[in-house]
Amino acid sequence: MRSRRPVPDDIAPAGRLAGYVTAGSLIAVGMASLVFAVPAMDCTRGCTFSQHYAALISVTALAVTGIGFAVGWSVRRRPVAEDGDTGWTWSLGVLFILGMLLIASRVPRYTCPPGVVLDSNFGVCIDTVRLRRYPPGDWIWIKRVVVATGWLLGLTVIRSPRWVRVAAPVAAAAWLVGAGWLLVDSFVR
Repeated sequence: MRSRRPVPDDIAPAGRLAGYVTAGSLIAVGMASLVFAVPAMDCTRGCTFSQHYAALISVTALAVTGIGFAVGWSVRRRPVAEDGDTGWTWSLGVLFILGMLLIASRVPRYTCPPGVVLDSNFGVCIDTVRLRRYPPGDWIWIKRVVVATGWLLGLTVIRSPRWVRVAAPVAAAAWLVGAGWLLVDSFVR
């Protein structure tokens, strides 16, 4: 005789919302990655992205999408109770931190004014009109502020079950903006 599956633990409304937002965010980024990576695998001439990396990203995107569906399925089958588990709020903190890290990775370290070229080999700004060279602006402090803010808010406010109605869209936005910016920078030229 087959045994029945045990009834899953209760989940609090905050945990359920956090779980669904996590699932939706993972599915959205996974599907968007597939949209960008699959055509890059078919490229034969003038490719802006390596076919091998596109294949690796496609496989990873399938895994992320599968995890998103698994999370959604897991959350859907749990009964809701006010005193239930709120563990999925941690996933919002992780999504927010990862999103902020991706955003920080897209901010350039060195910058030059408009119309001036940054020489990446020597790290100087070259003004071809006035024939001048000068040091570039250093934006490392912006990157550090973004990363520190991500960690600080991700481990405190975003993760808090009390703030989940505000934190869920903020975490999803950080994740989607960071991952979307990375995809566009990588695949669209």
